[in-house]
Amino acid sequence: MTNKKSNPVGLSYISQQSEYVNSKEKYYINKEQDKYIYYFPTFGKNKSDELIIELATTINYCHDKNIDFLKNDADVLKYVHFLIIKHFSSLYEEIKDKSFEVHIETLSKMYDTGMYDLFFNEIFNEDEVQKVIDQLYLTEELADKYVKELTEQKEIISKNVNTQLLRDKVLN
Repeated sequence: MTNKKSNPVGLSYISQQSEYVNSKEKYYINKEQDKYIYYFPTFGKNKSDELIIELATTINYCHDKNIDFLKNDADVLKYVHFLIIKHFSSLYEEIKDKSFEVHIETLSKMYDTGMYDLFFNEIFNEDEVQKVIDQLYLTEELADKYVKELTEQKEIISKNVNTQLLRDKVLN
């Protein structure tokens, strides 16, 4: 029987993992011209959460401003991929405070020049990208579930509260 030394996880291990997840690597787009970009090979959950919040905010912005974008799955997926590039590369610092319109212009230019494809075919790990997409779908499923549950609760209240004034106060 082999005596293995027990090695419980502690704060130092957690800190090491966090450093690993938040470390960037350099990718040379053109080594002769010294053109490169920094990127995160591992996608951290905090950055994924920020990405999803930004997506939700952008969808609301488009809806409120009657902007005909992000109304179909293809546009949403393309924009999610843009947000992945934004949040998991050194481009973040340059475009983090830019308007939606600048984001769309940047996305269009990246797509047109092939930079968009470069990120997803050569730079980013497919499994890391899929983790963000999976997290997005899970978030969407949970939101749908809560909306359905809230709607059902409102229907129950509407049926069971007899006084209109009280019903209005509860439902609004």
